[in-house]
Formats: sequence, C-alpha cells, structure tokens
Amino acid sequence: MVMAVKAKVRGGAKLRAYMRQLERNSETARVARVGFLEGSTYTDGTPVAEIASIQEFGASIDHPGGTKYITDAVVGKRGAERIGTRFVGKSFQGETKTTAAHKIVIPPRPFFRTAIAKNKQAWADALAASMKDTGMDAATSLERVSDLMVSNIQQSITDWSDPPNAPSTIRKKKYNNPLIDTRTMYRAVAYEVK
Repeated sequence: MVMAVKAKVRGGAKLRAYMRQLERNSETARVARVGFLEGSTYTDGTPVAEIASIQEFGASIDHPGGTKYITDAVVGKRGAERIGTRFVGKSFQGETKTTAAHKIVIPPRPFFRTAIAKNKQAWADALAASMKDTGMDAATSLERVSDLMVSNIQQSITDWSDPPNAPSTIRKKKYNNPLIDTRTMYRAVAYEVK
C-alpha cells in the first residue's frame, strides 16, 4: 500500500543558506597531523621522529666498541663498598679498558600505538561533539581534538614503564622512566591543521 503525504515547507531560502554555511564551515580544514613533525630535533640535530620511532618499534645497534671504562670500588649510599664498572671520558687519567664490539638492543616501547588504541574512541567522540558545537567548523574542531591527542600521547610517554631501563641507564639518569630523559621527545609532540 502506498500512501501520499503532502507537506508545505516554509523558510526554504533560510534552510538553504544555513546548509550552505554548514558546508563552508566543514571545508575550513581537511586534515590534522599529530605526532613528531618535521623540523623538531634534539640539540645534536637528530630528528625527534627518528628517536620516537626507535622507542616505538625498538632497534638493534651494532656498536663498534672502543668505549673507555674502569672497574673499581664503588661506595654506595650507605657506605657499603662493591666492585663496579663505569664508563669514563676520554680525558680520564689512569688505567682503563675498552669495550669490544657489541650489539645494543633497545626494546620496543609502543607508547604511540598504545595512546591510539586507548583513546581513539574518545577522539572520535570529541570531534563529533566539537563539530556539533561549532556549527561544523572543521578547523576549530580539528584543532580541539588535535590538542587532546597531543595531551594523550604525552601522557602515554610519561606513564610508560615496561620494559624498564637497564640498571646502568637508571644509575645514569637517577630515575627509571624509560621514555623521559631530556624531555625533548615529550615536548616535541605537536599538531598541524590544514
């Protein structure tokens, strides 16, 4: 059975104008990039994205050896002595040994993928809510959600704890936060909306 429905619409011009405005708003931006953007480097010029990738996926480095070290008595916090090995600088005066060629293994610490898996639904919900709140203003909405994404990725860097640093790294850094040292990677998380 087919039923005919008649309806009269008023204000059609206003509706069309409103729809055109929503369309223009939705085209104010098309893409947001969040992560480690070009130009972000460590003080030695190494791109932050390179180090972030090594941390995310792990790496194996063939070290040529030749690093100077000594083995001597080490006095701990409580005064107890133990025999320990420590690296020394080139200017160290005294008898040293040098490391042989060896492999350094950096385990994967997938902070970025973890942030995505943990927060992707919240990001989608935030984008939808912002598009509604801003009258479909894509640029503003993408900036809002990108700012949230940066915060969530930084939190993942701060919270990461497993696998822990090697004991020698903990001694050098004086704490055990595997992804925090100079805080350069943490501060480099950024976004760009186009």
